[in-house]
Amino acid sequence: MERLTFMVQFFREPYLKKIDMDDPQFKEGAWVKEKNGTNGMTVIRYLSDGQLLCRYTNAEGVEEEGEFKASDLEVLQN
Repeated sequence: MERLTFMVQFFREPYLKKIDMDDPQFKEGAWVKEKNGTNGMTVIRYLSDGQLLCRYTNAEGVEEEGEFKASDLEVLQN
């Protein structure tokens, strides 16, 4: 995957920060949930701009896929 570089503000001093997409925050197949939610989901893949495609089961018991911000998710422990 391509490595992304962007400017961020840190203590009012800009600096370059690299995001290594070879070592993403969530691995494909990881079991995650929204930070303010209770339903578990499986990470399918990264999309773009910190978005993830996840698979989950809705209230009717049907499997669906949806896009979620990586910053809104947390890993569930086994």
